[in-house]
Amino acid sequence: MHPPCINESYERFSVLENGDIRFGLEAIKGVGGGAAENVVERRAARLAEGDGPYPNFNEFLVDCVSGQINKTALESLVKAGAMDRFHVRRLDLLADLQTSLSYAQSVAKDREKGQGMLFDFAPQQNPSSVARDDGPPPELPSPEIRELSDAERKLTLSNEKEALGLYLTQHPLDPYRDILRGIAAWDSRNVKEVGDNSQLALAGIAAHVKILPLKKDPSRKMARLRVEDLYGSTSALIWPSTLENHKDMVMEDFIGVFHGTVDMGGEEPVLKVDRIEPMAEKSDVRLSGSLTISLGSGDPPIDELQRIFREHQGGSLIRFLYDGSDGKRHMLRAGPGWRVGLSSELIDQLNQLLAPTGNARAEADGKPAPKAAAPKWSNATA
Repeated sequence: MHPPCINESYERFSVLENGDIRFGLEAIKGVGGGAAENVVERRAARLAEGDGPYPNFNEFLVDCVSGQINKTALESLVKAGAMDRFHVRRLDLLADLQTSLSYAQSVAKDREKGQGMLFDFAPQQNPSSVARDDGPPPELPSPEIRELSDAERKLTLSNEKEALGLYLTQHPLDPYRDILRGIAAWDSRNVKEVGDNSQLALAGIAAHVKILPLKKDPSRKMARLRVEDLYGSTSALIWPSTLENHKDMVMEDFIGVFHGTVDMGGEEPVLKVDRIEPMAEKSDVRLSGSLTISLGSGDPPIDELQRIFREHQGGSLIRFLYDGSDGKRHMLRAGPGWRVGLSSELIDQLNQLLAPTGNARAEADGKPAPKAAAPKWSNATA
């Protein structure tokens, strides 16, 4: 599915020529049917007059300031990614929105008076939003997200989920994709394989968080949530003592590592969380396990691989996956003289070397999850 686009989206979801779906404007939280219809009508009028698609954010603002598109709807459109076509960071557009609105209102009034003012205003430090002589810039998949700091990227994606109800352009865990198994050995795909009362950790995002009173003592609060990762989600439960110690982390869209004990007694596994760690910046994440390298087509760059291994010596095993002459995938383990210290820097270097056909990733060591003693609070009821 493609994100909403101010120059292409209609009120409702639409089908593109290639069969893909384009997100509808009225489905964006905070926009609504009236504002969505107004956008589409004004865009159609603009095209009918031969002006072409909106070349920049501010030209769009001039059109919309006299209509039903208020500041709240504009903020939602930006958060949803509907302005990504203009190649300006969403957070920058939001920060400058009031200034941009004020200027657009002034320009709109001048145009209504027939002054024919040349409109070439662009946000500060965003020259890419100025109209180009060769037409509007081509639409690219959220290029600004890659340039943001980790904190800004997380905020951008949190805003996107708030507006759309889901992560559409990128998942917050995507930057960690190749190292997740080195952070936590288990995820939503394999947590069902552990035995009851096993201790483990899940790396993910807090979703569907509900703070609830205990039935026996309503003054005490517990939390139910789901720990969402790249593959699905796992039900989780947080009892009062843990909630009190981690209340700043038990909130929607919090990204962390959730430690606890698995209860397999219901329809699905439930992680009873006893500790939460914030997810560190990718460069600072501590990894464990082994290194798996999938070799692509052609001759492997052995000399370059060895150079990188020497720069990152440590105690982690190296495995190679390659296609054999029999057409099957094979695994080869490097000798004991070749071991590395796992880090995101190492894996990033390897992925740059092996792209586009090969890749490297951290892999869990395959040890079974240890069993936990029965928790003291196991008889509490919600």
